[in-house]
Amino acid sequence: MAESRREKLNEAAIEGNVAILLELLQQDPLLLNRLNYLNDFNETPLHVASLLGHLTFVHELLKRSPRLAKELDSRGCSALHFAAAEGFLDIVKILVRVDPDMCSICNQDGMNPIHHAAMRGRVDVLAELVRVRPLAARTAVDGGGTVLHLCVKYNQLEAIKMLIETIGVKGRDDGFINSQDDYGFTILHLAVSNKQLQVIIIFNIFQSGSVIDAHKPKSVISWISVLVAIVVTSSMGVFLIGKLLYVHSRQNKSTEHPDLPL
Repeated sequence: MAESRREKLNEAAIEGNVAILLELLQQDPLLLNRLNYLNDFNETPLHVASLLGHLTFVHELLKRSPRLAKELDSRGCSALHFAAAEGFLDIVKILVRVDPDMCSICNQDGMNPIHHAAMRGRVDVLAELVRVRPLAARTAVDGGGTVLHLCVKYNQLEAIKMLIETIGVKGRDDGFINSQDDYGFTILHLAVSNKQLQVIIIFNIFQSGSVIDAHKPKSVISWISVLVAIVVTSSMGVFLIGKLLYVHSRQNKSTEHPDLPL
């Protein structure tokens, strides 16, 4: 009987079928307490529904058993990890409302939901998680890097802009932007190594406190020159240009940091 109900609950979670969920709970009001896990990965109905984006189903589960928000699967992932990775903003909002501390919980890979959202470029979700628990964005990942290092690694430019604007610019936090991984690399080092031109420019804009102004020809010419130089130079040339940009920005850094250009 228990196995049959487990299968039905699993199917309901996969389909997002609230009617079946309510029917099962009517038959056994303690069902969610008896059947914590649905499969060999120790996933709860909340994990499954959050992964697949079934908002109403998630709401019904949490209304009846809010403790499910704390449950971790065999890899140490919460339902919030799943929803954040998939970019389901409304589900993320419900989950953090029930238990905001889950923003800081790391899985077996040392990653919290903020890291998962950043890797996948889920900018809206990332902004919500940082708003709820800004300190969780500073949690180091394996290798000592930050969420910014992950963004560079996975080339998530919009996520980089959002994090720099939110934590770096508004928070006036140079330490976050210039943080190093266990190998001593900042995000600038990684961007230069990978020839990620836009990341280099974003970094320099923040550090120098300047923006590209289309109404100032000298500004445009200067930045176009940088771009052309990076494109046509060798790997060593790219590295040197990146270092020069960094040194120049540190020398000319202003006290006010404007918003990054879109």
